[in-house]
Amino acid sequence: MKQNYHLKPVTRYLKKENNMEEFLTQLMGKKIDVSCGLNATFRGEVVDVKGGVLYLRDLEDRVAYVAIEKIAVVWEIKEQPVRPGFVG
Repeated sequence: MKQNYHLKPVTRYLKKENNMEEFLTQLMGKKIDVSCGLNATFRGEVVDVKGGVLYLRDLEDRVAYVAIEKIAVVWEIKEQPVRPGFVG
């Protein structure tokens, strides 16, 4: 019986995309940084995740549409509490 080896990487890739989509869905409403390579980094609040696209809203209420298949690294942003006072 002949195996179709060329189909295995595609199946593995689709499973990874679904796992990433599930992971990003868990971050809904949180602020994150997303890296899509050496020079492409995006920061924003996760608004939606569907159809292989991550929707990020930045501080100026602009929405970035990021292809999930291009995402290499995701960082969750920890907001530092603002303390009134002088900066020295």
